Amino acid sequence: MIKDISISSSIFKIIPSFQCGVNIYRDIVIDDSPGMLRGRVDFFHKQIQMDLLDQSIYDYTGVRQWQQILEQAGLIDRSLPPLHEQLYKNLQDGTTIPSENSAEDLVHFFNLQYETPIILIDADTVFDYLKIGFGVEQDQLKLTENHVHPMYGQIIAKDRKKTLASLSGPSLYSRTSRSTTTAIQLTFMRPQLSKESAVELTQAVGDMFTQIHGGTSENRLLRAASPIWELS
Repeated sequence: MIKDISISSSIFKIIPSFQCGVNIYRDIVIDDSPGMLRGRVDFFHKQIQMDLLDQSIYDYTGVRQWQQILEQAGLIDRSLPPLHEQLYKNLQDGTTIPSENSAEDLVHFFNLQYETPIILIDADTVFDYLKIGFGVEQDQLKLTENHVHPMYGQIIAKDRKKTLASLSGPSLYSRTSRSTTTAIQLTFMRPQLSKESAVELTQAVGDMFTQIHGGTSENRLLRAASPIWELS
């Protein structure tokens, strides 16, 4: 049972305008991506690849702004960039983004469409609470069975026991799968985005997610003025 979802005050000391849209999805059904979604995703990928023939990934406002924010805050980890930047780099390199399942495919689409890190985790893997803050020395992100990445000083989401995710994606332990029925989506908003636009984006991604996966979506925007969502 998750008691609350929050952002540590230490984040706002470094990035005062930091904000994160949180969606909790319940009673969802994850499967192979429907043809409609795959068709839309494939078309979008090809469109981006064509654009990247004549421009850099940093010509995308969201990629550039996140790089600037992390650089100014001293948080750049070039070996593990934010998820949306990774996806743009893959497309620029001509690497196909593989289809995993309907949830992961849709969230990857969100990353590219909204040009911001959007991370999905299985809510059943969260113990007690979920807190967004800076990693300490013992915090590590398990990316694969053989790759654990140190997260000291990086923005992470963790519970009482472990690191669940970072801007670069979920831990191997917290990824969603076809057996996931409850999930938490974290939309790390561009700090330059207004509160009103951030609220609208949180609602929009929730609506589209439940259109494809059924179930319900409850959402909240966490920011300096309201950094905690207490769950009943």
